[in-house]
Amino acid sequence: MSNKITNQKNSNKKIAKNTSKIIKNKNLLDDKLYKKAEKLYKEKKYQDAYEEYVKLNDKYAKNKKIYKRMLECLTCDFTFKDSGKKFKNAFDDYVTTYKLIATKKEIKYLEIKLENYKQIKIYGSKFLLIALLGWFGIHKFIQKKYKIGILYLLTFGLFGIGVIIDLINDYSIYQDYKQLNIFRYLVSFLILFFSILFRNSINIIYFIIISITFMPIVYSKILNKIPNFVKIIVILIMCFLGFRTENEIVFIPVNVVGTWKTDNESTNFSEVIIKHDKSTIKFNDRKEQIGINEYDNEKNILKVYVNATTYYMFKIDKTNNRLCIYNESNTCVISFHK
Repeated sequence: MSNKITNQKNSNKKIAKNTSKIIKNKNLLDDKLYKKAEKLYKEKKYQDAYEEYVKLNDKYAKNKKIYKRMLECLTCDFTFKDSGKKFKNAFDDYVTTYKLIATKKEIKYLEIKLENYKQIKIYGSKFLLIALLGWFGIHKFIQKKYKIGILYLLTFGLFGIGVIIDLINDYSIYQDYKQLNIFRYLVSFLILFFSILFRNSINIIYFIIISITFMPIVYSKILNKIPNFVKIIVILIMCFLGFRTENEIVFIPVNVVGTWKTDNESTNFSEVIIKHDKSTIKFNDRKEQIGINEYDNEKNILKVYVNATTYYMFKIDKTNNRLCIYNESNTCVISFHK
């Protein structure tokens, strides 16, 4: 009977403790100061955020959420180098206190982060090196991991998969924004160069937008309120649309696009309006026809298909800025000009 009463008391104490914990956490989440600190933290203003968390720590003693944030602010997610004795003392104090109030799982995660932090101090970030020369295992040789370095060298970075994993790991444990920004600008200009180079076979507009969006000044600062996964999904969709355009239509040169008119009064044709994907042929005495473009870049011939079997064939004289419609005998019957 006494055991039953003791168990009941312990159970009541546990429930009361959990209830008190829930109320405290709710109060913290609703606190304006906490919301302000979280906003500063998300904006990567770590010094300002740290000062706000210190104030919260005085208000909500031994709250692991606050201690974890103070640790992360002091080290910028365990990536900043130590900045003197004051920093080390504060850091060690927060680590000790956090370990007393955190769960085993949380402590294990913290220890992994701290181990990564030690590794960073030894080797430093290799993000750019991995991105540019990781395919040959150079970063593995620098870390004296010769066997896996040779494997990377022979398999071109484990067929690219190993390089991608190393980039993700380096980013997650180091987050060196200067190196990442250099890399992003490099990728951005490569996309821009690629889009200009293949402008006749892809939708250049999509890739120019992707290139600008991927620039750090746009991606991180102007679009900072949009979650990263949303930005990545949008970029992937735009890449898909840019490449998909190549399968559906072949883009024609810019100087061919526009409105072409004829001075020939004896014909029913009045003008041809050429766009990248389709053209409109207007007549004087009947309904206009709209067709899908098929352009031969080598012969400068444009076929405008109004249905599966019927098309109009135009030959483009870029030198004289003339457009000529051909009949079945390959004879120019009507000439147009811009």
